[in-house]
Amino acid sequence: MSKKRLDTVQADLAGPADEFPTQKTPREIVKDREVVAKEPIPEIPDEPTSQITLKMRSSIKDEIDERVFQEKREGKKSSVRGIIMEALRDAGFSVTDDDMIDRRKR
Repeated sequence: MSKKRLDTVQADLAGPADEFPTQKTPREIVKDREVVAKEPIPEIPDEPTSQITLKMRSSIKDEIDERVFQEKREGKKSSVRGIIMEALRDAGFSVTDDDMIDRRKR
């Protein structure tokens, strides 16, 4: 029995892929990227950033997680960082709206 030579096989898979609703065409993918790219991204301040690590009781962390879950269910964009930054602003620290933006790459 001889080996099959797959380098000579030519197939157009665009037709079968159109039948499946979960498959996106390349145009739809580019269109999705364009929509994301059009969202305004605020300027990052020139001030350097720092990172801190917090140790807290598990019950406090559970409360924060519950608040994030509730806010996401209400359609708000929320994160643990956002909850903490909001608390700092309420306590009188100079937290601006730009500080509240999640700048993680996704």
